[in-house]
Amino acid sequence: MKKTVVIAIDGPSGSGKSTVSIGLAHSLGYNYINSGSLYRAFALKTLDHGVPLHDERAVVDIARGTSFEVRKEGSSWDLLMDGVRINDTIQRMDVAQASSIISVFQGVRDAVNSAVQGMINGNTVIEGRDIGTVVFPSAEVKFFVTASPEVRARRRYEELKKSGTDTSYEKVLSELSQRDARDEQRELSPLRPAADAIIVDTSDMPIDRVTAFLHHETRARLSQRYIGMINGVKLYTTVSAGFCFGVKRAVDIAIKTAKRQNALFTLGPLIHNPQEVRRLEEIGIKAVENINDISSGTLVYRSHGVTREEADTARTKSFNIIDATCPFVTRSQRLVKTLTRKGYHVVIVGDEGHPEVKSLLSYALPHQVTVVKTPEGLPHFGNVKKLAILAQTTQSMENFKKVIAVLADNAYELAVYNTICDATKIRQEESAMLAKMVDVVLVVGGFNSSNTNKLANICKAINPKTYHIEHKDQITREMLMDAKKVGITAGASTPIWLIKETLKRLKEIVRDLR
Repeated sequence: MKKTVVIAIDGPSGSGKSTVSIGLAHSLGYNYINSGSLYRAFALKTLDHGVPLHDERAVVDIARGTSFEVRKEGSSWDLLMDGVRINDTIQRMDVAQASSIISVFQGVRDAVNSAVQGMINGNTVIEGRDIGTVVFPSAEVKFFVTASPEVRARRRYEELKKSGTDTSYEKVLSELSQRDARDEQRELSPLRPAADAIIVDTSDMPIDRVTAFLHHETRARLSQRYIGMINGVKLYTTVSAGFCFGVKRAVDIAIKTAKRQNALFTLGPLIHNPQEVRRLEEIGIKAVENINDISSGTLVYRSHGVTREEADTARTKSFNIIDATCPFVTRSQRLVKTLTRKGYHVVIVGDEGHPEVKSLLSYALPHQVTVVKTPEGLPHFGNVKKLAILAQTTQSMENFKKVIAVLADNAYELAVYNTICDATKIRQEESAMLAKMVDVVLVVGGFNSSNTNKLANICKAINPKTYHIEHKDQITREMLMDAKKVGITAGASTPIWLIKETLKRLKEIVRDLR
């Protein structure tokens, strides 16, 4: 079962946390809960019942007998207390002041925390007091949104003016300062950031920029897995490091077949990882470079695919053929075949010597396909009217877009097919985010792996202390000197056992650094 993600946003009144919390929930497609609204709701009910705000027992009794529900209506969320919508009523100044008073009662806080926890139904952005420190201390991402008292008072004053409330800026500032003092000095859960919260000062930032920042930071942290701290060094890995769907599928097919077949071969290495290829050889899966080197047995097509000529030869030799080509590569093969037969000249963005690209070329009509690595490699197509472009599945999106942009300026008709594998894009995005947040990046994977090399290049462009290694013995103490944060990412053809070995060795070196 997929884990529910909780984003906790805390901060003082008027900091803009409600606006950015709602914006973040919308941008992520998450649910939204405002725990502060529940305190205000209890305060509203207390005032409506005429209960003295300092009568703790009476206030707690009201809190315990209240039900809540959050409903999404269009682009907003409605809070219902005992079945009645209260979004507008709880914005009154007397309610805000009353909520600050009753929130010091343990029974009220327990009632709110229990209600909030019971309202979680899927990935959720939750804002309020103590969300990251008390209510959800294990939230995946925590923010503490703040601003200067003057800025917060001005924002609150403008809100009240728009709603028709008769007040002054000086009065709002005074009341806000009093509330800050109560919240920060109370013995029970004083207002403060969680130790691992990201503190965001919104004093000089437009709200849309704050929301965009929170969105970016959330994605960055959800894409990383915190391993722990050793000797003062924090260790991280990307969530998606290692085998992608296509590679895992090919390896699983080969291993399953090897258990019931004696002579099992792959045309070229099954995947681009020397260590995994050696492991596969040990269990009877042998890679050959030329199909004529074998005369019988079972032939497994590697994840990168084979050329049409190789497939034709395999059929004439009557091999037992098992096709483990990645489905995304198969789709590209069909596209090249169809497009060239429809009169398009096809541009493939990729490495001409890569087995996947060789396979794609074999499906095109003669003289109707061109392979380029970069925009600079594009030839002049002269009188060609119809162009189509697709990419090697492990290409970087940034490079693909650059080639598209150049073609778009010169093509009469341009058909674009984004054939970059989602797994590749995800690994590239996660690795880029990792490179920004750590001091040293280790990229684990075969030196002959296109997707791993691209990860290394992406990380290196962001963080100069990026090292591409194939195995654990290539990690040195010098790589890690003075590092406080070290991250590991890995290509789509890197097995999990190799990542684990690398992490184990990394921990050993870090323990001996100081």
